[in-house]
Amino acid sequence: MARSMHNHAKAGKAPWLTLLLGVLHAFTGLSILIVSAWFIAACAIAGVNFNYMLPAVVIRALALLRIGAGYAHMWTGHHDLLERTASLRHRLFRRLADSRISSSTKLAEALANHTDTLASVWIASVSPLLNALLLLPALLFVSVWLSLPGTVAILVLAVGWLAITGFLVWRSLVLAASLVTAENAWQVASTGYLNSASLWHLYTPEQHHQASMHAVWRLQDKLAALATQGSWALQGLAFFLVLLVVGWADSSVLANPLAICTPMMLLAVPDWLGKTATAATFHTRFYQARHALQSLQIKSVPVVEDKASLLKPEPVTLTRFCASNRQLSTVTATLPATGVVAVTGPSGAGKSSLLQALAGELDGQGGKSVSGQPLPAGLIARWYYVEQQAGVLQATLKDNLNPSAMAMDDKAVTQLLHRIGLGYLKHPEEWLGAGGRELSGGERKRIALVRALLHQPQTLLLDEPFEGLDRFSVNAVVSLINEYAVYHRVIIATHSLPEPLHVTQAIVLDSVSGDTQKVV
Repeated sequence: MARSMHNHAKAGKAPWLTLLLGVLHAFTGLSILIVSAWFIAACAIAGVNFNYMLPAVVIRALALLRIGAGYAHMWTGHHDLLERTASLRHRLFRRLADSRISSSTKLAEALANHTDTLASVWIASVSPLLNALLLLPALLFVSVWLSLPGTVAILVLAVGWLAITGFLVWRSLVLAASLVTAENAWQVASTGYLNSASLWHLYTPEQHHQASMHAVWRLQDKLAALATQGSWALQGLAFFLVLLVVGWADSSVLANPLAICTPMMLLAVPDWLGKTATAATFHTRFYQARHALQSLQIKSVPVVEDKASLLKPEPVTLTRFCASNRQLSTVTATLPATGVVAVTGPSGAGKSSLLQALAGELDGQGGKSVSGQPLPAGLIARWYYVEQQAGVLQATLKDNLNPSAMAMDDKAVTQLLHRIGLGYLKHPEEWLGAGGRELSGGERKRIALVRALLHQPQTLLLDEPFEGLDRFSVNAVVSLINEYAVYHRVIIATHSLPEPLHVTQAIVLDSVSGDTQKVV
């Protein structure tokens, strides 16, 4: 926990080392260009006593410095990005603790993309813009100091860049506001459209198009075109200035080796200044992401304490219990304090809904009590529900297994991964998801199970834990479940029961409404 707090505090500060290395990388690259251009021109007119060794050594030293600064910038930038992403997600998880997101369109993938965008602002936007803000004045100073021919062109380039960048930032912010409005409108329209699926056959083509994302796509295309137009405008300005510098140069200028430096710097504008167009329009994505997270509508869910089971596990009595507002079979049974309870039945019988209602993820109706004490509506403390489609963050293995940053035994984590067949995931900082190790559905299920077991819940509810697993993985999962069920209650919703699973009680749900039949 102390390490997590340290990372959060560090992630809140500007990554000065990363920014400094980025500036050094850009500065040395431009310096190599200038010195090399001068060296080539000087060699063409130099006499026999010209010192060829010194410029060559300087160029090699600058090249080594650029390579070193580039790799160091990538390493520190990547490390800072991971820390900021983890920090933002931990804050989001704290907001979502014991809560639900009101809008069903706020999917986990969308929230992950928003946190990625906010975390990458320093690398994607601030660093390129800072490079330009420092390099342009430095070039002007050097041009004046060395009396470079075409110094006025560098000044015009600087003023033109400021004007283009200012316009890009202003225009992208205008588009950002429009995008937020369009996305909110699409979310409302799509939610209503999906909720009325039973009436689609009665809709007109115009009604079907109301939930379209065409308005959002048009604005996104405008944003992409804006970045391209800004880049072309900057390159066009640089090329125009090259023509002016070369066209106005007289014989005395052409005989000066330094005269080649200004045209070369202008021709290389796409390399050292071109990325600022994309960096300026990045603020649109940043604005969208920040607005989406700030305006996230969260509904608090009460957490119920099972006081009767504080000292030791107690049986749970269900009386005509099922999820509310659904035409599903009800359950009347007494769930044992420990052991495996298997909930089976055909698809659509309500197995997943029953588990979610038991855990408090969904509202339930009927009786649910422990030792004669009714359990009110809400999430039950020390009950852990693992959904059928296991969620895995685009984050490190450590953040996926321990998203709440609680204190955990690293040895226990390693042992669990080995026992469940994931021993090849050895490095806690290994990145999972896009840009890292892509996981199969079975791997995701086992990651989710390890995450649940590390929290040591009193009651573990597993939704289809064997689906999509090979025989070896099923046996490994069954072995862990059997061991955990000796001292805890494990409730499993499944289509099939593996033979090695030690089932204490089985509940069979009917596909039609009515009391279920309990099989012991």
